[in-house]
Amino acid sequence: MACIVRNYRREPRIGMWSRQRSRCEKTYTSLAGCNYIPSFQNLTESTLDCPAPFQRVVDECFFMSTNSLTWENARHSCVGMGADLTTPTYLYSLRSFIRQGRKGSRIRSVWVGGKDNGPEGWRWLNGLPVNDAEWGKKQPDAKRAASRCLALRPGSHPLLYDEPCRSTLRYVCQYNGELK
Repeated sequence: MACIVRNYRREPRIGMWSRQRSRCEKTYTSLAGCNYIPSFQNLTESTLDCPAPFQRVVDECFFMSTNSLTWENARHSCVGMGADLTTPTYLYSLRSFIRQGRKGSRIRSVWVGGKDNGPEGWRWLNGLPVNDAEWGKKQPDAKRAASRCLALRPGSHPLLYDEPCRSTLRYVCQYNGELK
């Protein structure tokens, strides 16, 4: 099961729980810049089965595309897999997943599940508002008149940027299966 290694000398990391040793070990993924670290209890009480080709990251299942599509086509592709564009609980865990999956290729931005809903403002597909603290410098960029969709830049902090929905980017799908 996933857990958080709380090391105050270095940044927190995601690890795996060792029942034999009753501790979190084998650190894998950095959570640098994470504003919220999930409680240990929340990570160990549930498990989530991720169907292929999704990969488990903490308690979420992600798939990163190898092709680039517009935001609408990316969402359609995710829905075709029984998923949707990602609305991650842990944004920096998603960033780490993207960084690990790129294997030498440069990924400037990926589509995630959020959009400018006009008077309602920026919302994730699950209906929650996009947190202002997660926007990149000078974002969202209101100068663009075209419809705007949410992109994540894994090399930036904060991570979120707006992009014209007609741009073609790689994308991350999220499977929201039932927790056991």
